[in-house]
Amino acid sequence: MRMIRLVIAFGVSLGLASACDCVRRSVKDAKRYSEVIFQGTIVEIHESSDGYHFPVATFKVTRVWKGHVGETCEMLSIQETIGCIGFVPTVKVGAEFLVYAGRLLGDLIPLQCQSDLVSRARDQIRELGSGRKPEKAK
Repeated sequence: MRMIRLVIAFGVSLGLASACDCVRRSVKDAKRYSEVIFQGTIVEIHESSDGYHFPVATFKVTRVWKGHVGETCEMLSIQETIGCIGFVPTVKVGAEFLVYAGRLLGDLIPLQCQSDLVSRARDQIRELGSGRKPEKAK
C-alpha cells in the first residue's frame, strides 16, 4: 500500500507540470483494460492509514460486469484534477458510480476518465448488459 501511494504522489506531481487529456474509451476497450467493472454507491470515505492520507471510498456494490467483486469494495478515491489518475466527477458519500478499475501494485484504482456517475452512464450500462450480483462474503 505504501508503494502505491508513492507512485500516485509521483504521478500527481508530474501532472502539475503537464496537462491531462481525458478521453473516454469505448465500453469494449474499457472492459478490456479493466480488471473489475461494477456499479455501486459510496457509503463511506475515510483516509488511508499508511501516512499518505489519500481518500479511500467504500462502495456498496449492486451489480458486477467483470472481476471478483464482493458486496463492498474499497478503492482509492482521488479526485482527477491533475495527473490523469482518479475520478472525474466529485466523489462523495451517496454518489452512485459505474466503476471501471484496474490494479496498481495491488490496489484498485479507477481507469482514467472512465468511471462516472450512474446518472451519466446509462448508455454504458445498457451496452454492458445485465451483469450479475456481487459475490457474497465468506
